Amino acid sequence: MPGVAEQSGRRVSQRLEQAYDAGRLVCGQRGWKQLAARITKVSLMMSRLDLRGGTPLQGVCRERAGSWAAAYPAVRQDVLTPMLPLLAGEAVVPAGRADV
Repeated sequence: MPGVAEQSGRRVSQRLEQAYDAGRLVCGQRGWKQLAARITKVSLMMSRLDLRGGTPLQGVCRERAGSWAAAYPAVRQDVLTPMLPLLAGEAVVPAGRADV
């Protein structure tokens, strides 16, 4: 079941629909995919007060990770839950390996 952050992420579709209704996003028109991707990225990466200053993308990742850890028996939850902050960080790509 989607959490609060994932439900608020549905605003992405609302923003895409608004751009479509306003005539800014015309499917098939040159550059429409790039515009749709830009609207989506901005919507997912914008800080939101209802997510305590986090972004919808961060909120969804946090909720899904919490659900993942909670799905196991209590013994495993005790091991997995402390790991969640470690999973929340960005993965560092070693220098010279970004193309891999």
